[in-house]
Amino acid sequence: MTPLRFGPDSRQLFALHHAPAEGSARGEGVVLCNPFGQEAIRSQRLYKVLAERLTRQGLHCLRFDYFGSGDSDGDDHEADMESWIADVQRAADELARRSGCRQISLFGIRWGATIAALAAARLQPVPLRLALWDPLVDGARYLRDLAAAHVAAGPVAYGAQWDINTTLRSEVGAEAAREALGFPLDERLKSQIGNVTAAAFASLNANRVCLLGREDAPALASLKSVLANRATVSTHAIASNIDWMSDEAMNSSLVPADALQAITSVFAA
Repeated sequence: MTPLRFGPDSRQLFALHHAPAEGSARGEGVVLCNPFGQEAIRSQRLYKVLAERLTRQGLHCLRFDYFGSGDSDGDDHEADMESWIADVQRAADELARRSGCRQISLFGIRWGATIAALAAARLQPVPLRLALWDPLVDGARYLRDLAAAHVAAGPVAYGAQWDINTTLRSEVGAEAAREALGFPLDERLKSQIGNVTAAAFASLNANRVCLLGREDAPALASLKSVLANRATVSTHAIASNIDWMSDEAMNSSLVPADALQAITSVFAA
């Protein structure tokens, strides 16, 4: 695993390059696209384990932080959908340059899957595979879920004060309109997220699209219909039901065995 920084001097991104053992490389690289906010923090270990598993399959992997997040340049108030999508493009170019891979694939969880799908519409050459675990296709609903999760975290954050301080509860409710569990949501970002619908995936471009999640997930059925004429689409069931925005998730490993098996099977030679 090699840490690195790449991109323009004013917008340096931090990344970790996982390379396969010498002589085992297949000529394919995978860029792992982070979800948003707390979900990115809670999925870090899963991404690390996944990258290690994929290198055993001969794949180069790149984990990276978007501009304004993690160890990359920028402030979290500079979060922007357009810059996130551009960062995925830069990450794909960097992995191809660094590894010599002829083909690049993208993987993402939840909003990271959404970002990966939107970035895939712009990548050249076209991504070999696009693997999406629980992609979010309704941005307006996602914003409502983030707000609800922010308010639900109030009792944990403020303890006994929560039950007796009505002003505090009101302040947290108002805060949920501009913050999601510690991560700022300005009006521009909220507008960009809120405008995402399943139709936005219609411009997706990839040789193979793999949709992962629970078999009864409405979003997967919706996407499969939208993508029917765009690419070869397959679905892979993941039975684990993770509440990514719950406080319980913060204390769990978030590396379900069935999910790792499903994801690695997508990238099998």
